[in-house]
Amino acid sequence: MTVRPSSRGKSMAEMKHRIACLGDLMAECIKPVNAFPEANTTTIFDAAATEIGGPAFNIHWYLSQLGHRTRIVSCYGNQDRRWVLQKFRDMNVNRRGLVSFQGQTDILLSVTAQSTHRSFYRITPITKDVIRKLKRKLGIADVIVLTGSRQKRMREWYDDLIQESGPVVFFNPSYAVYEYEDDSLVRIIQRSDVVFLNEQEDDHVCKVLGCTNHKDLNKVIGVNFVISMGKHGAAFVSKDSYFKEKGQPKRIRNTIGAGDALVSGFIHTVLDGGAYEEALKYGLALSYKKIESEDVRIRIV
Repeated sequence: MTVRPSSRGKSMAEMKHRIACLGDLMAECIKPVNAFPEANTTTIFDAAATEIGGPAFNIHWYLSQLGHRTRIVSCYGNQDRRWVLQKFRDMNVNRRGLVSFQGQTDILLSVTAQSTHRSFYRITPITKDVIRKLKRKLGIADVIVLTGSRQKRMREWYDDLIQESGPVVFFNPSYAVYEYEDDSLVRIIQRSDVVFLNEQEDDHVCKVLGCTNHKDLNKVIGVNFVISMGKHGAAFVSKDSYFKEKGQPKRIRNTIGAGDALVSGFIHTVLDGGAYEEALKYGLALSYKKIESEDVRIRIV
């Protein structure tokens, strides 16, 4: 399966979508191992291997590479200001939507073994003042990508934000899907244009919505869903259709970030005028390309 951006007969420079990616910004330290450490042992993480990350950043990174006008709306600890801003400069991505808070940036420590991982997350809770600043940074956007957040106040902001009409909303709740109040999760899903879930997240959402499985989602709520299913590919579920895209990565090196690659490829193709079938195919191809790499993110163009 070839990974190739969809051009639809026009240059990327002609795209005028103003995209805002909302979510957590974190310092990630990921350690690949052949097998998970046994109990009562210590795993050493190399500080030099720490990278900037999180779903919002990853999607911002991919969409920027694909020529879209995008920005990340997120926050970081002022104790890490120099490191964070230097990372953004090094990667040549837009940082105008960033806000700092007192303390340290959230940290993710993850041990990966083939297609599984065990992670630990250290959080610095943000204040209402930080949310007020993020609201100002959001400004005007006609496309909003809501990504999973461990920050309770961010999730509450999402709930308020989606009550406003206007922007196209892509919702990727990711690892934080279990931390939403059921009523809030349902409201955000109902307002979204496309919701992205993996198999475990899909099980949780189906339970909240009273569905047997993801094939029944379209009978309960009139929203488009993309379900990533690991080695079984991915599925698209809507009120009017259901289809799957199958495939396999050539080899598995690092699965962390694969879902963000799928989301990015799907969003890019849809905003570029492609059909949902084409979007699912490109998103899955991009995620497999990511899985075949040891890096958390890959360069596309």
